[in-house]
Amino acid sequence: MKKTFKNLLVVLMAAMALGAFAACGGNDNDGLTINEGVLTIASSPNFPPFGYIADGGGYAGVDIQLATMIAEELGLELRVESMPFASVLMATQTGYSDVAISSMTINDARRQNMNFSTPYLISGQVIITLSGNDSLVGKDADEIIEYLRTARMGAGTPANTGAIFAADVIGANVTNFPSTALMVAGIAQGAEGVEYGILDHSVAFTMISDHPTLQVIDVPLTREYYGIGVTLGNYELLEKINEALDVIISDGRLDAILAQYGLYMNMGR
Repeated sequence: MKKTFKNLLVVLMAAMALGAFAACGGNDNDGLTINEGVLTIASSPNFPPFGYIADGGGYAGVDIQLATMIAEELGLELRVESMPFASVLMATQTGYSDVAISSMTINDARRQNMNFSTPYLISGQVIITLSGNDSLVGKDADEIIEYLRTARMGAGTPANTGAIFAADVIGANVTNFPSTALMVAGIAQGAEGVEYGILDHSVAFTMISDHPTLQVIDVPLTREYYGIGVTLGNYELLEKINEALDVIISDGRLDAILAQYGLYMNMGR
Protein backbone atom coordinates (compact mmCIF):
# COMPACT_ATOMS: atom_id res chain seq x y z
CA MET A 1 0.00 0.00 0.00
CA LYS A 2 2.82 2.38 0.90
CA LYS A 3 4.60 1.51 -2.32
CA THR A 4 1.45 2.21 -4.36
CA PHE A 5 0.96 5.55 -2.64
CA LYS A 6 4.60 6.43 -3.24
CA ASN A 7 4.31 5.62 -6.94
CA LEU A 8 1.14 7.69 -7.20
CA LEU A 9 2.87 10.61 -5.50
CA VAL A 10 5.72 10.44 -8.02
CA VAL A 11 3.26 10.51 -10.93
CA LEU A 12 1.40 13.50 -9.49
CA MET A 13 4.63 15.41 -8.88
CA ALA A 14 5.74 14.71 -12.42
CA ALA A 15 2.42 15.95 -13.79
CA MET A 16 2.67 19.11 -11.70
CA ALA A 17 6.20 19.71 -12.91
CA LEU A 18 5.09 19.36 -16.54
CA GLY A 19 2.24 21.79 -15.95
CA ALA A 20 4.56 24.32 -14.37
CA PHE A 21 6.98 23.93 -17.27
CA ALA A 22 4.22 24.61 -19.79
CA ALA A 23 3.07 27.66 -17.84
CA CYS A 24 6.59 29.02 -17.58
CA GLY A 25 7.50 29.12 -21.23
CA GLY A 26 7.49 25.60 -22.63
CA ASN A 27 4.87 26.96 -25.05
CA ASP A 28 6.45 28.09 -28.34
CA ASN A 29 3.54 30.51 -28.71
CA ASP A 30 5.20 32.61 -25.98
CA GLY A 31 1.93 34.24 -24.94
CA LEU A 32 1.03 35.57 -28.40
CA THR A 33 -2.39 33.91 -28.30
CA ILE A 34 -4.49 32.16 -25.65
CA ASN A 35 -3.89 28.73 -27.18
CA GLU A 36 -0.68 27.76 -28.89
CA GLY A 37 -0.95 27.77 -32.66
CA VAL A 38 -4.53 29.03 -32.62
CA LEU A 39 -6.06 32.46 -33.27
CA THR A 40 -9.35 32.54 -31.36
CA ILE A 41 -11.80 35.15 -32.58
CA ALA A 42 -15.08 36.30 -31.07
CA SER A 43 -17.72 37.15 -33.65
CA SER A 44 -21.47 37.57 -33.94
CA PRO A 45 -22.57 35.78 -37.13
CA ASN A 46 -25.94 37.49 -37.50
CA PHE A 47 -24.84 40.54 -39.47
CA PRO A 48 -24.70 39.60 -43.16
CA PRO A 49 -22.69 40.01 -45.26
CA PHE A 50 -20.01 40.41 -42.55
CA GLY A 51 -20.97 37.36 -40.52
CA TYR A 52 -23.64 34.71 -41.03
CA ILE A 53 -24.31 30.97 -40.97
CA ALA A 54 -23.70 29.48 -44.42
CA ASP A 55 -26.38 27.31 -46.04
CA GLY A 56 -24.24 24.21 -45.62
CA GLY A 57 -23.37 25.09 -42.04
CA GLY A 58 -20.31 26.85 -40.68
CA TYR A 59 -19.54 30.55 -40.54
CA ALA A 60 -19.16 32.82 -43.55
CA GLY A 61 -18.94 36.49 -44.47
CA VAL A 62 -16.43 39.30 -44.84
CA ASP A 63 -15.19 39.17 -41.24
CA ILE A 64 -14.78 35.39 -41.27
CA GLN A 65 -12.93 35.38 -44.59
CA LEU A 66 -10.69 38.22 -43.44
CA ALA A 67 -9.96 36.46 -40.14
CA THR A 68 -9.10 33.27 -42.05
CA MET A 69 -6.59 35.16 -44.19
CA ILE A 70 -5.04 36.86 -41.16
CA ALA A 71 -4.65 33.51 -39.38
CA GLU A 72 -2.97 32.09 -42.48
CA GLU A 73 -0.59 35.06 -42.65
CA LEU A 74 0.32 34.45 -39.00
CA GLY A 75 0.69 30.71 -39.49
CA LEU A 76 -2.11 30.00 -37.02
CA GLU A 77 -5.23 27.87 -37.02
CA LEU A 78 -8.47 29.87 -36.84
CA ARG A 79 -11.05 29.16 -34.14
CA VAL A 80 -14.37 31.05 -34.29
CA GLU A 81 -16.33 31.57 -31.07
CA SER A 82 -19.89 32.65 -31.89
CA MET A 83 -21.75 34.91 -29.46
CA PRO A 84 -24.10 37.92 -29.28
CA PHE A 85 -22.51 41.23 -30.24
CA ALA A 86 -22.53 42.58 -26.67
CA SER A 87 -20.50 39.53 -25.61
CA VAL A 88 -18.05 40.06 -28.48
CA LEU A 89 -17.13 43.38 -26.91
CA MET A 90 -16.30 41.62 -23.63
CA ALA A 91 -14.55 38.54 -25.00
CA THR A 92 -11.04 39.95 -25.28
CA GLN A 93 -11.31 41.51 -21.80
CA THR A 94 -12.16 38.20 -20.16
CA GLY A 95 -9.50 36.20 -21.98
CA TYR A 96 -12.13 34.24 -23.91
CA SER A 97 -10.72 35.28 -27.28
CA ASP A 98 -7.57 36.78 -28.73
CA VAL A 99 -9.41 39.18 -30.98
CA ALA A 100 -12.91 40.45 -31.68
CA ILE A 101 -13.93 40.85 -35.30
CA SER A 102 -17.57 41.59 -35.93
CA SER A 103 -17.89 44.72 -38.11
CA MET A 104 -16.94 46.75 -35.04
CA THR A 105 -16.76 50.51 -35.20
CA ILE A 106 -13.65 51.96 -33.59
CA ASN A 107 -14.56 54.51 -30.92
CA ASP A 108 -13.09 55.99 -27.75
CA ALA A 109 -15.31 54.01 -25.38
CA ARG A 110 -14.21 50.70 -26.90
CA ARG A 111 -10.56 51.79 -26.96
CA GLN A 112 -10.67 51.76 -23.15
CA ASN A 113 -11.19 47.99 -23.23
CA MET A 114 -9.25 46.82 -26.28
CA ASN A 115 -6.63 47.86 -28.79
CA PHE A 116 -7.75 48.31 -32.39
CA SER A 117 -6.10 47.33 -35.61
CA THR A 118 -5.72 49.43 -38.72
CA PRO A 119 -9.24 50.09 -40.12
CA TYR A 120 -10.32 47.72 -42.85
CA LEU A 121 -13.54 49.46 -43.91
CA ILE A 122 -15.19 52.87 -43.65
CA SER A 123 -18.93 52.89 -43.09
CA GLY A 124 -21.63 55.17 -41.69
CA GLN A 125 -25.10 55.04 -40.17
CA VAL A 126 -28.10 55.26 -42.50
CA ILE A 127 -31.85 55.17 -42.04
CA ILE A 128 -34.35 52.62 -43.32
CA THR A 129 -38.11 53.09 -43.49
CA LEU A 130 -41.12 51.82 -45.42
CA SER A 131 -40.93 52.42 -49.17
CA GLY A 132 -43.98 54.65 -49.20
CA ASN A 133 -42.54 56.99 -46.58
CA ASP A 134 -40.94 59.95 -48.39
CA SER A 135 -40.47 62.16 -45.32
CA LEU A 136 -36.67 61.90 -45.51
CA VAL A 137 -36.24 61.74 -49.27
CA GLY A 138 -34.16 64.63 -50.60
CA LYS A 139 -32.93 65.73 -47.16
CA ASP A 140 -29.25 66.04 -46.26
CA ALA A 141 -27.72 64.48 -43.13
CA ASP A 142 -28.37 67.46 -40.86
CA GLU A 143 -31.98 67.72 -41.99
CA ILE A 144 -32.53 64.00 -41.45
CA ILE A 145 -31.12 64.18 -37.93
CA GLU A 146 -33.32 67.16 -37.09
CA TYR A 147 -36.43 65.46 -38.45
CA LEU A 148 -35.79 62.28 -36.46
CA ARG A 149 -35.47 64.01 -33.08
CA THR A 150 -39.18 63.51 -32.45
CA ALA A 151 -39.46 60.16 -34.23
CA ARG A 152 -39.71 56.61 -32.93
CA MET A 153 -36.63 54.77 -34.09
CA GLY A 154 -35.57 51.14 -34.03
CA ALA A 155 -31.99 50.02 -33.44
CA GLY A 156 -30.01 46.97 -32.43
CA THR A 157 -28.88 46.35 -28.87
CA PRO A 158 -27.84 49.35 -26.72
CA ALA A 159 -24.18 48.46 -27.43
CA ASN A 160 -24.76 48.90 -31.16
CA THR A 161 -23.17 52.04 -32.67
CA GLY A 162 -26.39 52.99 -34.42
CA ALA A 163 -28.36 52.66 -31.19
CA ILE A 164 -25.88 54.91 -29.40
CA PHE A 165 -26.04 57.52 -32.16
CA ALA A 166 -29.86 57.47 -32.26
CA ALA A 167 -30.15 57.92 -28.50
CA ASP A 168 -27.24 60.25 -27.72
CA VAL A 169 -26.86 62.38 -30.86
CA ILE A 170 -30.27 62.38 -32.50
CA GLY A 171 -32.09 62.18 -29.17
CA ALA A 172 -34.89 60.08 -30.64
CA ASN A 173 -37.26 57.75 -28.83
CA VAL A 174 -35.33 54.49 -29.44
CA THR A 175 -36.69 50.96 -29.30
CA ASN A 176 -33.88 48.42 -29.01
CA PHE A 177 -34.18 45.01 -30.66
CA PRO A 178 -32.11 41.89 -29.81
CA SER A 179 -30.28 42.23 -33.15
CA THR A 180 -30.11 44.49 -36.19
CA ALA A 181 -31.71 41.77 -38.32
CA LEU A 182 -34.72 41.60 -35.99
CA MET A 183 -34.96 45.40 -36.03
CA VAL A 184 -35.13 45.38 -39.84
CA ALA A 185 -37.82 42.69 -39.80
CA GLY A 186 -39.71 44.56 -37.11
CA ILE A 187 -39.88 47.79 -39.11
CA ALA A 188 -41.01 45.86 -42.19
CA GLN A 189 -43.86 44.44 -40.10
CA GLY A 190 -44.70 47.71 -38.37
CA ALA A 191 -43.65 46.38 -34.97
CA GLU A 192 -44.32 48.63 -31.97
CA GLY A 193 -45.15 51.58 -34.20
CA VAL A 194 -41.48 52.12 -35.09
CA GLU A 195 -41.22 53.93 -38.45
CA TYR A 196 -37.45 54.35 -38.86
CA GLY A 197 -34.45 52.15 -38.25
CA ILE A 198 -30.74 52.94 -38.07
CA LEU A 199 -27.97 50.60 -39.16
CA ASP A 200 -24.60 50.48 -40.88
CA HIS A 201 -24.54 51.53 -44.52
CA SER A 202 -22.31 48.54 -45.25
CA VAL A 203 -25.09 46.05 -44.45
CA ALA A 204 -28.23 48.11 -45.10
CA PHE A 205 -28.97 47.02 -48.66
CA THR A 206 -28.19 43.37 -47.90
CA MET A 207 -30.44 43.36 -44.86
CA ILE A 208 -33.48 44.85 -46.60
CA SER A 209 -33.14 42.55 -49.61
CA ASP A 210 -35.63 40.12 -48.06
CA HIS A 211 -38.03 42.95 -47.22
CA PRO A 212 -39.28 44.60 -50.45
CA THR A 213 -41.45 47.02 -48.47
CA LEU A 214 -38.36 48.78 -47.07
CA GLN A 215 -36.05 51.43 -48.52
CA VAL A 216 -32.65 52.77 -47.52
CA ILE A 217 -32.28 56.53 -47.20
CA ASP A 218 -28.82 56.51 -48.80
CA VAL A 219 -27.35 59.46 -46.89
CA PRO A 220 -24.70 58.41 -44.32
CA LEU A 221 -25.17 60.32 -41.06
CA THR A 222 -21.75 59.40 -39.68
CA ARG A 223 -18.30 58.31 -40.84
CA GLU A 224 -17.09 55.21 -39.00
CA TYR A 225 -14.11 52.91 -39.22
CA TYR A 226 -14.27 49.13 -38.74
CA GLY A 227 -11.36 47.58 -36.88
CA ILE A 228 -10.28 44.35 -35.24
CA GLY A 229 -10.24 44.45 -31.45
CA VAL A 230 -7.21 42.90 -29.76
CA THR A 231 -6.73 42.12 -26.08
CA LEU A 232 -5.67 45.32 -24.34
CA GLY A 233 -1.89 45.40 -23.96
CA ASN A 234 -1.12 42.54 -26.38
CA TYR A 235 0.88 44.83 -28.66
CA GLU A 236 2.82 41.96 -30.23
CA LEU A 237 -0.36 40.38 -31.58
CA LEU A 238 -1.70 43.80 -32.60
CA GLU A 239 1.48 44.50 -34.59
CA LYS A 240 1.30 41.11 -36.33
CA ILE A 241 -2.38 41.59 -37.21
CA ASN A 242 -1.64 45.04 -38.63
CA GLU A 243 1.21 43.63 -40.70
CA ALA A 244 -1.09 40.90 -42.02
CA LEU A 245 -3.81 43.46 -42.80
CA ASP A 246 -1.34 45.63 -44.69
CA VAL A 247 -0.46 42.66 -46.90
CA ILE A 248 -4.09 41.62 -47.44
CA ILE A 249 -5.12 45.17 -48.33
CA SER A 250 -2.13 45.96 -50.56
CA ASP A 251 -2.33 42.74 -52.60
CA GLY A 252 -6.03 43.29 -53.31
CA ARG A 253 -7.43 40.34 -51.38
CA LEU A 254 -9.59 42.50 -49.12
CA ASP A 255 -11.08 44.27 -52.15
CA ALA A 256 -11.81 40.85 -53.64
CA ILE A 257 -13.63 39.74 -50.49
CA LEU A 258 -15.70 42.92 -50.38
CA ALA A 259 -16.51 42.69 -54.09
CA GLN A 260 -18.12 39.29 -53.52
CA TYR A 261 -20.80 41.08 -51.53
CA GLY A 262 -21.05 44.26 -53.60
CA LEU A 263 -19.07 46.26 -51.03
CA TYR A 264 -16.03 48.52 -51.19
CA MET A 265 -13.65 49.88 -48.56
CA ASN A 266 -15.11 53.40 -48.32
CA MET A 267 -18.82 52.85 -47.73
CA GLY A 268 -19.02 56.05 -45.68
CA ARG A 269 -18.06 58.26 -48.61
